[in-house]
Parts: sequence; structure tokens; C-alpha cells
Amino acid sequence: MRKMAMGAAVVAGIAALVLGAGLSASVSKDATEEVRIFVFDKGGNAVDVTGWTGAIDVTPEHGTRKAFKLEQAKPGMKEGAEKGAKDLKETYREQKDEAKKEFGGAKGEGQDRSKTAESKTTDPTLCGQAKKLDDWWVEMVVVRSGAGMPAKKGEGAREDGKTWGPGFAHDHHGTFFKANLDEASVKDSKTGAVNFTATVVFTMPNGDTKYVKGFEYPAGVYDDAIGRLVDKDFKDTSKLDHEQATTLARKSQALLHWLPPLSFKSDGDRQEFEKAKQECMSACTNLEQASGKDIGDAADKCKSALKEVRSQAKDAQGALTAD
Repeated sequence: MRKMAMGAAVVAGIAALVLGAGLSASVSKDATEEVRIFVFDKGGNAVDVTGWTGAIDVTPEHGTRKAFKLEQAKPGMKEGAEKGAKDLKETYREQKDEAKKEFGGAKGEGQDRSKTAESKTTDPTLCGQAKKLDDWWVEMVVVRSGAGMPAKKGEGAREDGKTWGPGFAHDHHGTFFKANLDEASVKDSKTGAVNFTATVVFTMPNGDTKYVKGFEYPAGVYDDAIGRLVDKDFKDTSKLDHEQATTLARKSQALLHWLPPLSFKSDGDRQEFEKAKQECMSACTNLEQASGKDIGDAADKCKSALKEVRSQAKDAQGALTAD
């Protein structure tokens, strides 16, 4: 996956969009992908973005960059579907309760757990890639309908045979930004895979302009989400008890469901990735069932399996298209 080269021309172009120059010509009417941008603090609390305006500058692999206006949206939006939303909400709440014990949300950052329990019940950046902005974090999530975790534990999904995607529950309980991107803005023109880099720019109420650079989809999502688990949650496997191990195993399984499906150039690369993913799911199951002295060993194996998934993902040429 290539890194985005952000030059002066790109900065100037997106700044012009935010300030109003050429806005109508830049915003697509034929949207196929929804991108959400969240701003939250270290505890996972939504930051008040009232009065902010923004834009996202997107460059697909082997394509031309394009800027899109960011619109503010309210939390809890159902994205055009009613059936199954209640089940998803219940599942989301169950996962939050499970993660609340020890591993939910950002850790080791000095926040008061009793005051931020609700916001820390899930990893605030589980579904996307996050970048630092002053004392905040900015997350980019690509909403994928028809992919992700089952609507309820042990069940398949909606009546139309699809599963609910991560965007349905992912809102950090506060106002966020969204943009609808046309197909050409996110797809590699040579492979047809979704593969793009992005920069987000905000104009603050006082007129200041802030840039958040370096978003990569899907490469950055795999690196960030798996890296966060490996480096934080699995940091000291020797101290896990059974309850903590169970929570961590389920969190890891949820992550594997939420990560975008990948496209590979060769069948060999795809098979190696799928093999790594299946072995990781098996390792998560073993960790969930482990007890006593076996917990540490099971956790180490799960950690190694997650690293292997991340490694195999680097061979991808992008993400499969939505649906």
C-alpha cells in the first residue's frame, strides 16, 4: 500500500474547498460509499463539533484526488433500514457490557474510569483508523452495508441474508461528519478494489484551519485496529484472568468481523490471508475457553495470530466493494 504524498497543491485545493471556492463543482451527486469522520477525546467521548465545518480530500490508487464537503450528522442514524436495528442495538450493548470490565476503550491514558465508563465500554476506534489532532483523536470509518458482525450472537442476520455493517452502531454518541463519495474517488482504476488515501480539514469556529493527514483505506484500518489490540490489550498476557481473557477473545473476534474484506491479486495471497484469519478465530476461541495456567499461553497464541493476519493483509490490493 502506498503512502499519500501531500504536497502544497493538495493543501491549497482542500483549503479552497473549505473556504468556499469551487465547492459545488467538487461535491459528487452519484455517491456509492459513505465515509464518517469522528472527533473524540482520549476517553472516547464525542467532542462538541458545533460550529465546525469540514471537508475530506480523497485520492484513489491510480486516480485523481477529489475534495468532498463534510456534512454534520446526528448519532444513532439507522442508514435507511429499520428491520434488525433493535437486535443490533442489543448486541452492541452486550458487547459494551462485556468490554466494560477491563479492556474497553482507550487504556493507560490517565482518565477516570468511573467518570468515563459509558464511553470506554468499547474501543472507540475499533472500526476505523484514528489520527491525532491536538488533544483529540480523529477517526475515519468507511460504512459498509452488508458486511460485518451478525445482528445477534450466533445468528446470521437480516431477512435479506446480509449482516449488519459496523456503521450502524458506530457513532460515539455525538455529532459526527459524513460524506458520500462517488465510485471513482475510492476505487483503484486498475484493480477495481477500494483503495484510497485521505486528508481531513476542519475550519474551527474561530476561523482556524486544522489538517489531519495520512488516512489510508483499508491498509490503515488493519494496521491501527490490530496494532491497538496487540500493543495495548495483549501487552501483558501473564496477568489475564479467565474473565479478562474471555472479554479479550470476544473483542478480537468482533474486530475480525468488522475489518473490511480484502481483494488480492493472486489466489495464493487470498488463501494465505483467509488461512491466517481462520487460525486467528480458532485461537480466539481457545483463549475464550482457557483457564488457569493455560490462559497466558492461549493469549500469546492469539496475539501471534493477530499479527499474522495483519502481516498477510499487507499483500492486499485494496478492499472489496461494499455489498
